[in-house]
Amino acid sequence: MRYILNAFPSAVTITGMAFSLSAIFVALSGALAFSLGLLLLAFVCDLLDGAIARRFGSESDFGRILDSIADVPLYLLYPCGVVVFLFGTAPLVLAILVTFVFCGVWRLVRFTREGFHTNKDRLEYSGIPVFATIPVVCVLTLWPGAVSMLPLWFSLGALAVLSPLMVSRIRVRKPAGTSPVIIAATATCCSLILLIWR
Repeated sequence: MRYILNAFPSAVTITGMAFSLSAIFVALSGALAFSLGLLLLAFVCDLLDGAIARRFGSESDFGRILDSIADVPLYLLYPCGVVVFLFGTAPLVLAILVTFVFCGVWRLVRFTREGFHTNKDRLEYSGIPVFATIPVVCVLTLWPGAVSMLPLWFSLGALAVLSPLMVSRIRVRKPAGTSPVIIAATATCCSLILLIWR
């Protein structure tokens, strides 16, 4: 029974990763609303895995590493998939996306090794957290088939600015509890509703 309780959080993390990867492929096929629905399921898994691990006392180094790996498709590759679907694979687009993913992975590896920093009894991130990419995705998903180049320059500019900020040593206060994922999920849900009803 204890083995099952220890393995369950990792199973939830892997399930979330499967939802994220599915969302990427669906976004590349053009079904943005469906991909956002899958992304919401991935957020649910991202919320639950850590909470379950803490509840049953099954936190581990393996679980933390696996959680960071699951963040790659959720917060880094999915925005790239949406950008590629909407704007193609021009050299400048690909260069910015590759840099963005590289910086995001670097930040996740660093966070997995160092964890949070403590400043006057409050926890802080080192560098902008990867979930800051979600507002970019939410704006992009509201522009499918747009003729204007504004979404392209906004998205590429935002991802280009986020890249060095993720690997910087800027200290960002950690919000209480699981609010970052909840905020990201709420923004995605609002985008999904607007995308369906517009």
